Amino acid sequence: MLRDEKTIEREVAEKKETIEAVDKITNTIVKCHKIRVEKRCLDIKKKIQALQAEKQDLINQPIEKQEFLKELKKQVESNRAEILKELTGYLSDYHKQNRIPFRLSDAIFNPADIDKMLYLALTDKDLEDMVSNLPNEGVATKKTLAKIKKIDDEIDGLRNTLEEEMKSIGSSLPSPETEETKPSGSSLSSSKQASDDEDDETEEAYKRYEGTKKHVGGVLQAEETTFK
Repeated sequence: MLRDEKTIEREVAEKKETIEAVDKITNTIVKCHKIRVEKRCLDIKKKIQALQAEKQDLINQPIEKQEFLKELKKQVESNRAEILKELTGYLSDYHKQNRIPFRLSDAIFNPADIDKMLYLALTDKDLEDMVSNLPNEGVATKKTLAKIKKIDDEIDGLRNTLEEEMKSIGSSLPSPETEETKPSGSSLSSSKQASDDEDDETEEAYKRYEGTKKHVGGVLQAEETTFK
């Protein structure tokens, strides 16, 4: 039995409303999901910033006194070797010219570099005495490096999570756009064709809806319940 043109047009209009309703739900679900993801991403970024600040505090904290003394002696010895190298060059020039060095009128160093002589005067005993008077605080470098590695690993994990969260609302997200099909012509056959087209588009709309649910996953369950 053939349906009259008005019946078909009414069915077309009803199917069009169904398409629009389904796509509206899909768009709302996607929007809710995006808001939730952006909130989680913001929380992750804050955690990363807090961990980076904690890492910087570890880097800035003093090392144990014995480690500090060891590094201090190494640095002073290195400076002393550089100064003696300069003095050797000074002596070489005087020797070539058959002159006696270290006269009081001789300018061995530039006035700005006169502090270099301090490293020649300092002995290991001087350094030990000075460090012994420092506060008894500081952490072994080995312990600090272990804590820093743990923080770095946690930051890497958070960054990976952040990347995955961002991907879930990126270009891979199924598009809920609606392609409307408007009936044309006044003939019964034209209206019937429009009805068939609307059937296809209704199915496509539900496919987009199902695709969105599959992409977003369990996080959509709460939002989906709202629209039932």
